Amino acid sequence: MTERGAFNWPIAIFSFFAMVFAANGILVYFAVNNPHQLAEEQPYQKGLEHQAVIDQEQAVQDLGLSSTITFVPTQGGRLAVVKISRNQTEPVAVENAVLEMKSPVDGSSDERAVMSSSADSDELTAMMRLPRKGLWLAALSFKYEGKQLLIRRRVFLDN
Repeated sequence: MTERGAFNWPIAIFSFFAMVFAANGILVYFAVNNPHQLAEEQPYQKGLEHQAVIDQEQAVQDLGLSSTITFVPTQGGRLAVVKISRNQTEPVAVENAVLEMKSPVDGSSDERAVMSSSADSDELTAMMRLPRKGLWLAALSFKYEGKQLLIRRRVFLDN
């Protein structure tokens, strides 16, 4: 009893929900079959590793250690000079010092250097190739009194 050209509501509603179901199916298919970084594979282990970094930084504060990091431009790159002191006065001797410089702009110019010390100086030095000026993230890890410690800071290179 429908007129010619009248709108058929049941077919329209069925078609609408069929399209919604098809679109949902496509989205679910891509969500299940494509890898993503939203779910951590081992969240507990990553949490323990992050807590270890926090503990190392807290131990530096508890021991009253501080550091200065300066860079001297040279022909082959930049000479990193690090001084570590206790209570900002007395220099301390550390072992296994490693300086990591990371560029927040791009990871292509990240640099890692093992620091060396001389017998007559309380400075740690290493040659580094840091190709650009600007902001760098420095992470100095070292061993002091049998503990592995970490000092992180931002360094701005202007030359």
